Amino acid sequence: MGMPRSDEVWLVLPSANEANCARTLPRWRAQGYRIAVLQDRARFETVADVVLHKDEYRGWAWGVNTLCREAVPESCRVVVAAGDDMLPDPDRSAQQLGAEYLNRFEDGFGVMQPTGDRFLHSQTYCGSPWFGRGWIERAFVMHDWIRSKRG
Repeated sequence: MGMPRSDEVWLVLPSANEANCARTLPRWRAQGYRIAVLQDRARFETVADVVLHKDEYRGWAWGVNTLCREAVPESCRVVVAAGDDMLPDPDRSAQQLGAEYLNRFEDGFGVMQPTGDRFLHSQTYCGSPWFGRGWIERAFVMHDWIRSKRG
């Protein structure tokens, strides 16, 4: 995998769909993203930098959280979470969009949803949120605190 760079942007996604990953992940890679995929029962080869295997699947958000905790290097300042059927912005690199994110959220504590096309009304929902290291760390602290209160 090599030494992580501070300008790396990681794409994280759970997937059980080999065909979708074969179709979309090379396009993310071509735009400069590092890629982490979570697979549960479906196991297949992919162009991802990291593939996590889990024997359970508790939903997309759980998969994204698991990848952020276990696969994305701590040096990574910006992450985008998407589905295996989504494509990146074809006109701007991961580093360009990552820099835009960090210009808005210098401490990495924020969520951004770039929009460009109108495919499936994509401007009306947050289907590929971008978030930073500050948001990730604070979200996990809050999650762990809530779990501790529930027992």
